[in-house]
Amino acid sequence: NKKVKGYVEIGKRRSGDIINLYFEPEENQWYFFSYSNGTMQVLSSNSAFNDKLSGLKESERVIKGEKGKPNYQFILGTGEKKATFLRKMKQAAGNE
Repeated sequence: NKKVKGYVEIGKRRSGDIINLYFEPEENQWYFFSYSNGTMQVLSSNSAFNDKLSGLKESERVIKGEKGKPNYQFILGTGEKKATFLRKMKQAAGNE
């Protein structure tokens, strides 16, 4: 129950739904999540968080879908993807 700075984008595309989430729980600390087509990309200013994810084997980052359902995987995202998202959100908000 804490108000934090951030942005959320939920969209529908031909290729499937997308969800982008960026939030700052504290000053100089942020988390970015981007989901599309069964893949969640994650990146944070918290290096321990990133190291935990990057230290997992690929098989540990994939969750097999139940019968007829697609697999789900999570990977370390890129700073470029986060920066592009933030630029887009700030432009939409009139802050840039």
